[in-house]
Amino acid sequence: MKGSVFKSVLIRVGMKRKLRVGVFSFTCCEGCCISVIESLNSRLEGWRDVVEFVNFKALKKVRKIGIMDVAFVEGAVSTVDERVKLAEIRENAKVVIALGSGAINGWPSNLRNGFEGEKKERVMELVRGLEQMEKVVPVKEVIELDAEIAGCSASEEDFAERLESLILAKGLSLKKKKAGVARGSGRRKAEGGKTGKIKKKVVAKKKKVGASRGGRSRVAGSGKTEAAKKKSKVVNLRKKNG
Repeated sequence: MKGSVFKSVLIRVGMKRKLRVGVFSFTCCEGCCISVIESLNSRLEGWRDVVEFVNFKALKKVRKIGIMDVAFVEGAVSTVDERVKLAEIRENAKVVIALGSGAINGWPSNLRNGFEGEKKERVMELVRGLEQMEKVVPVKEVIELDAEIAGCSASEEDFAERLESLILAKGLSLKKKKAGVARGSGRRKAEGGKTGKIKKKVVAKKKKVGASRGGRSRVAGSGKTEAAKKKSKVVNLRKKNG
């Protein structure tokens, strides 16, 4: 999508306390939903206070479709019920974004559209049994879209970038990542410094005690030497007198 077009999409989001988001899956493998969940692993802390997932069956119980700032839709459309649900989403969301190739062009679910002959006959029996439409179509053939995020599945980074641009468009602020590791290492460094100081004090104390003991030892030793000298003199005198 061109920059100028997406700017108009951002303006439509409006200014409210939280960005109300919906994530919906239709006929697909739900790989794009996995990318959304993966994005939460590393960004939940920054989004917690500015994003509210009002509809996302992977995170919470399915509920009635409510008013949303933005709806992300993955998967192709293969049933009448999905067409009805899409219309309801379009009515309640200010911005609707196709998430992944299934929603954008119907692939790979639309591969059956090209089947012919006996293969088509066998497949169509199953299609009718599942109450699906004769042809699988992309979301843009059912409702108007405001933007697209390509990929199969759409990448975590592309989803996060688009969501954060919408968050900022509402005038909301994103929390910076806490430097948990850095703070932890700083704490360990400080603790290491304290430990080092304690060790130095202990070593100094030991040296002091050692020096004190050595002094007493030397004094005691010198005392013993003087006594031995006196005793030797007495012995010598006795020998002379004897």
